[in-house]
Amino acid sequence: MLRILTGSVVSDKMQGTISVKVMSTKKHPLYRKNYPFNKKYLADDPKNKASIGDIVSIKECRPISAKKHFKLDKIIKKAKLTTESLAVLKDQTDSIVKKDIPETKEKESKKVIKTEEHSTKESKK
Repeated sequence: MLRILTGSVVSDKMQGTISVKVMSTKKHPLYRKNYPFNKKYLADDPKNKASIGDIVSIKECRPISAKKHFKLDKIIKKAKLTTESLAVLKDQTDSIVKKDIPETKEKESKKVIKTEEHSTKESKK
């Protein structure tokens, strides 16, 4: 019987492969309480259709490689953020960080001046 699992894509950096995180629950053997359980599966995506954050359905198949035993069945829901929009967000955060850097340099220069003053006082003694 083939297993069909649903999860979210965690990584698509490998060529033709995606990493899918499937969330489920397990029952504790002693306390009989259900607790959340996560497992990552590598799935074959030859056309590189899925991207990070997509909700996908994967189905079990013959072993494709040592760790890959699933194929991408269908994409249920596309992620709102794409790799292009993530790159734009990264550029925006980099520009914000660059604005903050001069302030830190000023603080460092003040520290250098204070240490120079301290060292001159010690040399006078």
